[in-house]
Amino acid sequence: MTEARYRQLLVSLEIDEYLIPKYLSEGQCQSLYRILKRFNPGFIKERWQLGALLWDRFFHPRFDRLDQFGNHLGHYAALAGNKGALELIKAASPMMLRQTNQAGNTLAHYAAMAGHIEVLEWVKNQCPSLLTQLSHEGFTLAHFAAKAGQIPVLQWIKTHYPGLLTLKSNTGSTFAHCAALSGDVPTLEWIKRNAPQRLKERNHQGDTLAHWAAASANPAALVWVKQNCPELIRALNHKGQSIVHFAALSGEAQQFNLALSLMGNASPLNLTAFSATQLKSHRFYAMIDAALQTNHTLTELRLPPGITLTQTLQNRLAENKQIKNVLKTYTLFCHAKDHAISRLPKDILFRLFSGSITGVTQRISPRLTARLFDKIHNGSKPHRLTAAWMIEKQLITLRHQLQQPSHQNRALAIAAEIDALVALKQLVLCTNQLTEVQFKDWYQAHAGSLRSPQQGFFSFFAPKTLMQSLCALFGFNEATITALADRENETIPDSEETVPGRV
Repeated sequence: MTEARYRQLLVSLEIDEYLIPKYLSEGQCQSLYRILKRFNPGFIKERWQLGALLWDRFFHPRFDRLDQFGNHLGHYAALAGNKGALELIKAASPMMLRQTNQAGNTLAHYAAMAGHIEVLEWVKNQCPSLLTQLSHEGFTLAHFAAKAGQIPVLQWIKTHYPGLLTLKSNTGSTFAHCAALSGDVPTLEWIKRNAPQRLKERNHQGDTLAHWAAASANPAALVWVKQNCPELIRALNHKGQSIVHFAALSGEAQQFNLALSLMGNASPLNLTAFSATQLKSHRFYAMIDAALQTNHTLTELRLPPGITLTQTLQNRLAENKQIKNVLKTYTLFCHAKDHAISRLPKDILFRLFSGSITGVTQRISPRLTARLFDKIHNGSKPHRLTAAWMIEKQLITLRHQLQQPSHQNRALAIAAEIDALVALKQLVLCTNQLTEVQFKDWYQAHAGSLRSPQQGFFSFFAPKTLMQSLCALFGFNEATITALADRENETIPDSEETVPGRV
């Protein structure tokens, strides 16, 4: 990367170009950029701030200088990892070392954020109380290190100040929350190995690790949470906000669409809890514009006053509503066996489906169109979930019966039926495309349990009713599935009945 390129990167941080000395080398520009990219744009307002980070022969410090946030030379020296500068400050103005900025951040906090363990060791020897001091928001060294993805610093904290890993901020946020917000997957892995209990904790607002990972700019962090803490993905905070709401503040279209997908593509999406200022400060317009170029599931956005979608974005949402209707229509065509269109060959159905999609929008590629059709034609996940829910309802009834004294004489039969339905639920959930043959095989294997004589109206008829419902859901022929079992369980003629007492 060229010097001019690093200079331009510094300008991209909203540093006025005239503040950047012409004599700075490529290495110096690179060093400055690596430090300053962690801060919000506009952090540098005066040239002395850059000089304090470099502390080169052209910099003649005034020890009383403070920036707009109350940071002094010690903060800048800590950010740069400059122990020599810290020694000079200690000699000239030792009290400055303990001075915090307006947010209560110490120079130790900044050293942790920048990953300078040698500075932390220096502070440990010179001003050890700074290492356990909290910011005004209650953030510790661990919070700062985790937010910056500084794993060696976290390891140093675990060795020397392990208690800091258990402390929470004023809002109840752990250092794991900060790691999630950084989007740094290796840091999350470190926490999983060294402080796994922190991964499941909520803060006072009910925010989980997943919420803060969604607010990061890195989709890989949200994928990591799904793989390692899947129960957190669909959790809501105390305001009823999901990962989608937090992803709306990430500024990243890919993150936003991923969160929508993980939440089942719920629509409409209500963002009225945020202010217009909040959304604008997180590049909402650019994010939603990019997201809706590929997203086909979001059909309605409810926005706070001051946020108005362009006509183009409104048109895309309207297109998505039409796409949703096409998907519903062809789901009916593919799974309603008594419908004339459903009896058409698959390739003809696909051509009709593809034409319907193309007639609505040009945003869906042929490859995605084919995937959507295959999902519909082969049986979609909602069908499996619906079937599992129907089976679970029957299981709840049977388990309740098993606890009743009046049903104890049938306990073995009820237990057998429970085992059969558990096997069916597992089959439904774990099979990508449940076939009539698989369903029939299950029924034949468990028909004895399902048809055994039972007491009570519901216990006798519920299995048959469940069969009818499942066959209707998947479009199976009930008579085909139950035919063999019906013959096997026919009543034995009187002349062939077993005589009581005969072996």
